[in-house]
Amino acid sequence: MPESKESDLLSSYFSALTSIQSTESETDKEALSRAEKLLKQASVSADLSDKELDSKDIGTSAETMGIQLVSAPELSLEKRLPSTFQALFFEVAGIKLAIPLVELGGIHEMKKLTPLPGKADWVLGVLIKGSEKLNCIDTAKWVMPERYTQQLADSLQYSYAVQLGKTPWVLACEALKDTEELSITDIKWRDQTGSRPWLAGMVKEKMCALIDAEKLVWLLTQKS
Repeated sequence: MPESKESDLLSSYFSALTSIQSTESETDKEALSRAEKLLKQASVSADLSDKELDSKDIGTSAETMGIQLVSAPELSLEKRLPSTFQALFFEVAGIKLAIPLVELGGIHEMKKLTPLPGKADWVLGVLIKGSEKLNCIDTAKWVMPERYTQQLADSLQYSYAVQLGKTPWVLACEALKDTEELSITDIKWRDQTGSRPWLAGMVKEKMCALIDAEKLVWLLTQKS
């Protein structure tokens, strides 16, 4: 598929999803508690499965989770994942996104951010977690810049930050949904040479985007 046509289709997809509103109702405390339990059950790593998720447990070593900071991943997400894998689903501006738990470093409550003058406009600021300084991304602006308006920006209610591996990058999100076991065949994989190379494919039944965290970290590092 030509890149321009693929880009138009993706824009239409994201445009349609922005009109979908969440019907779930739960408190921030309940959602965070549920997400922590799901992460433990999925056994992302020994540290995450055996301990409470808090700032001292989340490191910044890229090597720990296999996230590459200075070079693009050699293999696509499809080739890096096992035949079945767990994924976390979360929501931003009515759009549901998914990330494999093996590429997830943790979930943090959104706190007051420290501004970062001179950084790209899609960097909301720094989220301080203990001794860590995490670069918080305005996920809506990164995912669908062509639809990002002041009205959309004003409507966003970011409550959580999803950490990409054990790197200093986190995605702001509004709602945590669930985790689910997926199969490689559940995904409509796409050619990452096109637009949005961080978008590994679509979860067919859920009609949501699957994020390639390694590719996303590489792109964020190159563009920041």
